[in-house]
Amino acid sequence: MLLLRSLLYFVGSISSLILITVCGLFLIFSSYPTRQKFLSQWAIFCIWWLKITLNITTNIIGQENIKKSPCVIISNHQSTWETLAFQSIFPAHTWVLKQALLWLPVFGWSLAMLKPIVINRNDKLKSIKKVIKQGK
Repeated sequence: MLLLRSLLYFVGSISSLILITVCGLFLIFSSYPTRQKFLSQWAIFCIWWLKITLNITTNIIGQENIKKSPCVIISNHQSTWETLAFQSIFPAHTWVLKQALLWLPVFGWSLAMLKPIVINRNDKLKSIKKVIKQGK
C-alpha cells in the first residue's frame, strides 16, 4: 500500500510541476514577487499532497523566532522535503544552488525565473565570494 501511495504522490507532484511551470512561463516578464508567489505554490501543493497521500505532516517548533527581516537561513540539506517546506515556513527567499539544477528541463526553467544564487561547487572559493556578493 505504501508503494502505491508513494507512486500516487510522485505522479501528482510531477504532473503539478509540469502544469505550474508551463503556466509560469507566461509570467517571465512579470515582476519577481509575482513569479515567486506563483511558482512557490508548487512547493506548497507538494507539502499538502504529502499529507493527503502519505500522511506526512509538518510540525514547526519555534515559529515565533522566524524573522520577517532579511536574514540567512542555513539548512543541513537532508532531503527535498525541506526545500519544499521552506516555501511555506519562511517569507519569500532565494536559494544558493548548484548550476546543474538549472539544466533540468521544466524544473530548472522555473528555478531560473526565481533568481537563485548559482554556484559551481568545484570552485569553492569563487562560490563563497559569489554567495557573499549576491546575497547582499
